[in-house]
Amino acid sequence: MSDPSSPPPIVVVYHHPCPDGITAAWIFKDQLHSIGKELVRADEREIERILTTKSVLVHFEPNYVCRLASCDNSALISELGHRMLSYGEQKVDFSITYRHDFVRNIWKCSLRSEGSTNVADIASELGKRFKTNGGGHPNAAACEIPLDQLEVLFTYIYPH
Repeated sequence: MSDPSSPPPIVVVYHHPCPDGITAAWIFKDQLHSIGKELVRADEREIERILTTKSVLVHFEPNYVCRLASCDNSALISELGHRMLSYGEQKVDFSITYRHDFVRNIWKCSLRSEGSTNVADIASELGKRFKTNGGGHPNAAACEIPLDQLEVLFTYIYPH
């Protein structure tokens, strides 16, 4: 048991590189926990916003039902993809989230599934069609699409 008169435990967070070298920010552990909880709540709000305003239900060639959404925050892609699988009343075979990679100037697509749809096969096929990378695991995969080819992806999709 800790001594109640002792100061609370602290965590040192280093920020670097800085123009003046390494600087340290002293944060109490309870503050760090509070900050973490607020960040999780902010992520949950953003995922909910995308689900309700940006995700669409589509048919994907040849006969899949898919939920599709764009997401600029790469840290949310995986969780959003999983949440799209169970969002709404319509069961979907898989989900696709996509974002623009400004460094490489391509679209990055993340595919998620639960069950019988092997998204690694779908991502691999898309990679072949677009002459880019594509593949992964049966329930989690990704592919890249050239920036000027996103419209071609949509030729495989039609609204539900």
